[in-house]
Amino acid sequence: MEVNVFKIANDSVKMEDVLYKYSKIKLNRAGKCSCPFHDDRHPSFKVYKSSNSFYCFSCGAGGDAVKFVSLFYQVKPLDALKKIDEDFCLELLNKEVDEEKKREYRRITKKMNLE
Repeated sequence: MEVNVFKIANDSVKMEDVLYKYSKIKLNRAGKCSCPFHDDRHPSFKVYKSSNSFYCFSCGAGGDAVKFVSLFYQVKPLDALKKIDEDFCLELLNKEVDEEKKREYRRITKKMNLE
């Protein structure tokens, strides 16, 4: 059985915790806030607790925790995964990513057209 470290990371952290840790933005009671990816005067960024994901109704940015960190820091998904792994003490990755995980990352990013 193949282990998807991206899925494990996204399932291990709450999107609202990721949002606050990296952007210091708190959600209102409706689960919305101003989008950190553009100048936003009215809350258009929504966090969906049921799917642990986000979507901005103004700029169209959306995804999961790894995608948020990738967009926020403008890094590749693997680097975002490493940051989440380290900052939330998930211990999903070793200091050096082994070859199997590199192959998995390349396969996933190719599938998602991220390379």
